[in-house]
Amino acid sequence: MTKPTATSTQHEPTGARVRRIFTGIAALTGLVALIGGIPLLLWAVRDVGTLHVEWTFAGLWRALLRPDDGTLFLAVVKLAGWITWAVLLASIV
Repeated sequence: MTKPTATSTQHEPTGARVRRIFTGIAALTGLVALIGGIPLLLWAVRDVGTLHVEWTFAGLWRALLRPDDGTLFLAVVKLAGWITWAVLLASIV
């Protein structure tokens, strides 16, 4: 039989242990800020660049054929933000 070996935390200097704990707390804070902050930001800009389109095939076709004033681009950016947040949330959870 082999003797059990000591874990790295038993002989770790106090400064390294404190640094590791604070690094973990900072990482957790960053994750909470991302998971909570991205939806808050996207909710805050929900009325910016709102599309005024009929949600039919003909209405969407007309919206794609008329000159864009930036609202279509902003709608696509917001949609990409929600999709990115959902993928980030799914990868963390």
